[in-house]
Amino acid sequence: MRRRYLNLVLLAPTLMLAACGQPANKSGAGSRGTTTTKADAPGTKLSPNEQAIVTAIARLPANGTYPNPVPAAKAAAYLGVAGCPSTVNVDRSATLTPGEAATLENSVDADLMARNPSFIRYFDRTLLDMPRDGFAQLFGQNFGSKVNGSFTQADISTEALLADHQLAHSVSSACGSAAMQASWRLVFCNPNTVVSACDPGITTTELAIDRNGQWFIWYLGSGLQ
Repeated sequence: MRRRYLNLVLLAPTLMLAACGQPANKSGAGSRGTTTTKADAPGTKLSPNEQAIVTAIARLPANGTYPNPVPAAKAAAYLGVAGCPSTVNVDRSATLTPGEAATLENSVDADLMARNPSFIRYFDRTLLDMPRDGFAQLFGQNFGSKVNGSFTQADISTEALLADHQLAHSVSSACGSAAMQASWRLVFCNPNTVVSACDPGITTTELAIDRNGQWFIWYLGSGLQ
């Protein structure tokens, strides 16, 4: 059921790294959000599934677990995301193992199959507050989709983002060194597909941070990055 990530192919260039090369916004990093980020009005009418996601997101508190995103310097509307992940209560020493990553992905898929909008609890507000309700439109159509199998630790590769020098530099430039150092990179294809056998062009790349002992996905992209 990784079709939900195939939908990201067209959006991946605009999700976050279009901001790369810009100086980091130092003033917002590590500070608690005080305002609520509001998405623009959707370009098309939301389906009931999409509206359920929007409603669930609106109920999340902007607090130490779900703080508002931090704006990237000179970020423009075409970036497609709300900004950069806040580092409030983020553990920069946390290690994301392939087994933990598999549990995370399986939990998301289980909620999607059950049409349970609580799957949003695994995502950072940086993605949840995408403009034009883009997050809801990406995932709403996948409610009830059947997943063929479950991820195992062999199906997912994880490493500290710092190990990927090019991507780490891009994130550091856009979001600051603290967000970069706290981020872990996940790469996978489909459940029951050993990641080492995946075609790099059809993989999903995610970035995640540990906040209050829970891993949050804050970046989604398609293709090896």
